[in-house]
Amino acid sequence: MEPITGIATSLAGKAGESAIEVGQKGAEGFLAKVIGPSAEAIGELFALRLKERLHGNLINVALRASKKLQNAGVDPRQVPLKIIHPLLEAASLEEDDDIRERWANLLANAADSGNKSRTVQPSFVAILKELTPREVKFLDALYEAARIPVNGKLAIVVDVRLEGYSERQLLRVYGVNGPFHDSSLPGSPVIVDWKERAQEAQAYMDEFNELISLLVRNGVLSKSNVPRPLKVDIVDGGGFGVVASASSTIDIDVETIYLVTHLGWNFIEACRGPETAARG
Repeated sequence: MEPITGIATSLAGKAGESAIEVGQKGAEGFLAKVIGPSAEAIGELFALRLKERLHGNLINVALRASKKLQNAGVDPRQVPLKIIHPLLEAASLEEDDDIRERWANLLANAADSGNKSRTVQPSFVAILKELTPREVKFLDALYEAARIPVNGKLAIVVDVRLEGYSERQLLRVYGVNGPFHDSSLPGSPVIVDWKERAQEAQAYMDEFNELISLLVRNGVLSKSNVPRPLKVDIVDGGGFGVVASASSTIDIDVETIYLVTHLGWNFIEACRGPETAARG
């Protein structure tokens, strides 16, 4: 992706204006299209509330979204106020570059006039506001891990949608590139040096559990407990051993399974941008 400053600088050179002036004009023109008739009123509101850093963040996100739609060959459409207003406010508060990229993707998808298969819901703004860079990377990794080639295109694996993930599988996805991942041992979410780094490992697991709880609370994941009966041998001890009969109590093993909800898949895709979205 071409840096935002590079785009603005090249345009500025042609117009004889500074990169900042060109960038701001481009972003404001894009915002006027996606906000609609209420642009002036909202602009006045933001003028009162936004400081220089907030305005810079907003311009950054708007320019990225505008560039994504240009690359996709579509014009921006007006976005409903209940989406655009909280989205722009939240994006202006974000200073992490990875998260700003997700806000730009969400804005571009919401304003994509050629998008007929993916709807950006107002709830997506509230979900993204709560995520950290590591958490959005986790969702990206989960999405990629669930896709396989189908007729030359990537599609979501059906059994993952139906059967879901165990906690161990989610931990494996979360642990990739993490401080406890051992890439030399594939297929297992190995926690190396657990005893030697017990305090750090506990903090790591706390972060993982908090993430899962957050995604469940926001409806991205759904949690269910699946009973799995244990195998019990029926033995006749002839009076000398334990006899297990059909009326005996049998323990049940319960496994926790997590499904990515329909809302969850749509949210992840909406945060990936129009250039990676499948068009109908």
